Order: sequence, then structure tokens, then C-alpha cells
Amino acid sequence: LLSRIDVAAFEAALTRWTTDVLEEEAPTSELKPTAIDGKSLRGTWQRFEGAVQLLAVIDTETKCVLHQRRVPGDTNEHQVALEVLKELVLTGRVITADAMFCHQDVCATIIDSRGHYVLPVKENQETLLNAISWEFTAQDAVFSPLRSAAT
Repeated sequence: LLSRIDVAAFEAALTRWTTDVLEEEAPTSELKPTAIDGKSLRGTWQRFEGAVQLLAVIDTETKCVLHQRRVPGDTNEHQVALEVLKELVLTGRVITADAMFCHQDVCATIIDSRGHYVLPVKENQETLLNAISWEFTAQDAVFSPLRSAAT
């Protein structure tokens, strides 16, 4: 049965159902945590060569997959995430992901969709890490002890 299902139509129906279920909740002022993550499925169906790589967007409170897309072999999770984020309503959501997604275009796409994000920065992103560190240690930083004492 599963081999005969139109995968795109099935995923679209599940996405509509999940969206309907999640929108029935009472409105809240808190941001809904939403994760983006990729997984490689090894030993999957033989019509695909090698492992199938998927990118999923997950509502972390309900554990519902809001959206999932296959990552083609000629691209990467970062590029697919840009496409997926443009298709989702991110208002009221805070996106979390691993450092792979810590790119200006991903952050801009989330903000343009009225969402928020929390992304880790690692040592291999030295320029960005230094810029962030400087913001927290600068004399006029928002969280600086010197500024707190002066106000």
C-alpha cells in the first residue's frame, strides 16, 4: 500500500492536519519552540540510491512534524531549510537548530517570516563568534556590568 501512495499528496495532507490540530490551541504570548533537524535514513527503500536524507521542522511541545522534505543529493540541509522556512508561518515561534544553520540567510528568512531564532555558534565560525563575544564584553554592552552600575 505505501509503495503506491503519492508521497507529496500524503505529506501535504498530514501537514494540513497537523496545522489544523496545532491552531486549535488557545492563543498564548509565549513563543512556541520549533526545531529544524536533518536525518539520514540508512538502508531505506531501494528505489533511492544510498541513504535518504530528510529535513524536518518539529513543534517541540507536541512532537508534531510540521514539515518534512527530502534533501536531494546535489544540495544540502541549509539550502532546503531556506525553502522550507519560506513556506511556514513562523509568527509566535522560536526556531532552534544546530550550528549548521547559523547563516545570515537562514536568520533573515526566519525574521522575514516574523519568527525568532536561537542558534549555536562554534569555534569554526571564528569571525561570528568574536563579534558576538565582543557585544557581550564591550563597555557599552546591554548586559555589561558597567552599564548596569551606571543606570
